[in-house]
Amino acid sequence: MKYKYLLLDADGTFLDFDRAEKKALSMTFEQAGLTVDDRIVSDYNRINKQMWEALERGEITRERLRTLRFEKLGEIYPQAGGFMAQSYVENLAKCVFYLDGGEEFLKAASDICDIAVVTNGITSVQTGRLGIINIKKYAKTVVISDQCGVSKPHPLIAETALKGLGCTDRREALIVGDSISADIELGINSGIDTCLIFSQSPKATYCARDYGEVLRILKG
Repeated sequence: MKYKYLLLDADGTFLDFDRAEKKALSMTFEQAGLTVDDRIVSDYNRINKQMWEALERGEITRERLRTLRFEKLGEIYPQAGGFMAQSYVENLAKCVFYLDGGEEFLKAASDICDIAVVTNGITSVQTGRLGIINIKKYAKTVVISDQCGVSKPHPLIAETALKGLGCTDRREALIVGDSISADIELGINSGIDTCLIFSQSPKATYCARDYGEVLRILKG
């Protein structure tokens, strides 16, 4: 079937968050007088992933996540710590990069259907990053978990996106993202078809190896 509405994840789907994160970390570490190397970045990435997974499970709050990830990093590198949290958030809001083909995909998808970007993240960070690329050129609405008070895969995220799109029949909507636990589970929890990009899972309605396959799915 042809889909009229697209609920689209941002980071890891059309934006290169790893590159943005590395740049923001580098800026933050340098401001704190730390030497940046791949080991520190790798340790931060591991800790940060654990924190976001804990948030998705409801084990910590967003506010606690912001500082706890740096406190945990400080347990490994004593010169780091929670004091870095605000600087990192400010720096990350300035760092945004497309994945290869990401912007072209956005343009093509916006010609096929109405788009709602649905993203787990801090409001100031995602608003800043999405503003830099002028996401309004492609998306009718943006739903940020921080503003909703819940994170994907909570169905309120999808409900807010559908309302913003004016979609009254969720059979006409498709959720596309790179995360099984956040994006695919969001679809399952909300009764909306899903497409897992760049990976495979039996949980998803569709799996796409690249943007071209997603576009073909949208067109029906």
